Amino acid sequence: MTLFSELTEYKETKETTITRGGPGAVQTKVTREVTERRVERTDRQGPTPAEGSKVLTDARAQPAHAFIRGVSHINIGVTDLTQAIEYYQRLLGVTPVRVFEKFRNRGFARSAGFLDEPERVSVSIAFVEIPGTDLTLELMQYHNPPAQNIVRAYKVNAVGGVRHIALKVDDIDRAFAHVKSLAENQMINADPKYQPFKIDPIQTTEFRFYDAALEANEPEKAKVCRIVGNIRYFYFIDPNGVQWEFEQGHTDIGTGHSFHRDAT
Repeated sequence: MTLFSELTEYKETKETTITRGGPGAVQTKVTREVTERRVERTDRQGPTPAEGSKVLTDARAQPAHAFIRGVSHINIGVTDLTQAIEYYQRLLGVTPVRVFEKFRNRGFARSAGFLDEPERVSVSIAFVEIPGTDLTLELMQYHNPPAQNIVRAYKVNAVGGVRHIALKVDDIDRAFAHVKSLAENQMINADPKYQPFKIDPIQTTEFRFYDAALEANEPEKAKVCRIVGNIRYFYFIDPNGVQWEFEQGHTDIGTGHSFHRDAT
């Protein structure tokens, strides 16, 4: 049995009683139809080999990550591909690599979940690379069905979905000024006092390693304290609703690091 998360739409009629006035008030019943979209966990069987699905090796015989080979790309839905490319060039200095304009492909559409009339699906896609990283952005504008132009600015403590994408920078103040100079951006807090603050010093008792040997190694734990105590970062939201983090000093995670090699 496989667990799946499914987005389900519900329509139901709700009745509300409204009371107007003081003593002897009149009560009025109001009926309204409410549509809700919920993500639910359901128990159902996955596709069988007869349905064209390749069965993976039993997890007990092979680690769950054995088939993963790296990060491919991060997809960002946009309403105007040309404007999006231009914006990310100004923000991140991206290099456009290839573009598929008004792309129509049945296999592509069906894999994206459009099983009904996949030949009608039309989408423009641009792949752009962020210099200095191994990160590729896939900017995608749907023409048919039309893009859902709903941009939500989530708080950092919201639950559901990826909350932010973090990029390393070597001059946090310059990066902060650059981000604020682009009118399309929304800082996570509009207060003029908001800035990239430095994380307060931490103690070795405030975290633990999952690896028992590292947990018992006080110099390694002290290294983490030195690294974390030098981190400065800030959040902002771009016009496509993507929440970004720019951070300086977090040298023990991400690309281009080896924990045992770094000595901050």
